[in-house]
Amino acid sequence: DALAVGDGEESLPPRADAQTLSKVGLTLQADYLENTEARIEGQLSLDGAPVRITAQSTTTGPLRAAVAGAATTLSLDGYLPPPGSAQAKPAATTDTTPPAFPGQGEVIDLRLTAERVNVKKLALTGLDVQASLRQGTAEVSRFRAGLAGGSLSGSLRADTAAPAHPVSLRLEGSNLAAGPLLS
Repeated sequence: DALAVGDGEESLPPRADAQTLSKVGLTLQADYLENTEARIEGQLSLDGAPVRITAQSTTTGPLRAAVAGAATTLSLDGYLPPPGSAQAKPAATTDTTPPAFPGQGEVIDLRLTAERVNVKKLALTGLDVQASLRQGTAEVSRFRAGLAGGSLSGSLRADTAAPAHPVSLRLEGSNLAAGPLLS
């Protein structure tokens, strides 16, 4: 229930199942490609559920990185806060400076796929999410998943550099069974 950070330990937030994260495994392989790119391939095991991770990044010039995660089945219920627990609210901040990461000309592309993700008695199947981070913009360009006998798709774009932080969201569902969603 604690995580070593630097010279000390940091407590993990409360989880619905205290046994989550009791079995964690990690295998990594890293390679440099012609001193201009780095590639990491890894296998992460969270409580027996394997997740394959790949990442490729430039090592010179502006950061251009692509990160992908793929899983067969993930059950997220145990990692959620316990029922009735209050979430700590972040401290109010008056700093309106846009984030410096990623910087000018830098891009991080993300992709997550999973055959099945279980959460709160619901199952997302065929999950496929593609996202990117650029200076001042976070975007989910593709969200697709099967849910309650139907399908969901959508996209999200957030302008993190603009003063009002405008967000646009598009979410479409078809043939969703209302019963499982309402219970």
